[in-house]
Amino acid sequence: KKAIPWIYLGAGNGKTVKGQKSEWATKRHNLLYVGSSGNELARDGVVTNKDLMWIKVINPEGLVTHVDWENRYDALRKQVGIQFPGSLVHESALWSDIHQR
Repeated sequence: KKAIPWIYLGAGNGKTVKGQKSEWATKRHNLLYVGSSGNELARDGVVTNKDLMWIKVINPEGLVTHVDWENRYDALRKQVGIQFPGSLVHESALWSDIHQR
């Protein structure tokens, strides 16, 4: 038997054959949110790629929406006093219905 993907998570805005490097996922309001490491790729201090700043939102039917989360990832870095080229490690996430965040 062969594994057949149900959905495909393309890197960045999804308009690529390169797959997303998923690091975390959480469910909120019956949607699955899947994110990557949330950092830019850079060479010699110059940003070359921001694909890892995008997340995917997947509905129960398998429709994938690609969402640019750069502002959210930057806000997380700012909260802990980190700025580019520094980065945070995002390995998990959990939505709180109580705190609504």
